[in-house]
Amino acid sequence: MSATLATNHLPELLITMLEMVKKGEHCNCALHCQDGMIRVPGLILASISPLIKQLGSHMHPDLDYNIILPDFTARDLMDFVLQLLTPGLAKDYDDGFKHIMSFFQSGAAVDEPFDNLSISILPTSLEDIDQVINAVSQEENLENQLPLFE
Repeated sequence: MSATLATNHLPELLITMLEMVKKGEHCNCALHCQDGMIRVPGLILASISPLIKQLGSHMHPDLDYNIILPDFTARDLMDFVLQLLTPGLAKDYDDGFKHIMSFFQSGAAVDEPFDNLSISILPTSLEDIDQVINAVSQEENLENQLPLFE
């Protein structure tokens, strides 16, 4: 049977993506939230986020990626992904959905390409990430201790 332009393949595509997410198939992106972690296909995030799309175009497709999102809960992000994949079921998107969508779409105008991005300077282990977080926390503590006026 040949496909025609009149064939509406979008619902079938979304249902298949939803099934993949539920089974954990092709979920190469780990979203680390304030209360846990969920895995989703990076393709879904790249379809709504210009920044993730641009980053993904410069990274190896067979790798898994980690994104730290401490402002969101795992449940909120999973609900968001499910709503993205089932648009017909959501009559009105709630404020949580709109907030997460605006977060992923913020910074939509990425002016500088990532051609000069060096992966070697990025943290590669949880220990390295902890060191970066501790260093930033110490800087913030020092800034908070400085008098505003002398």
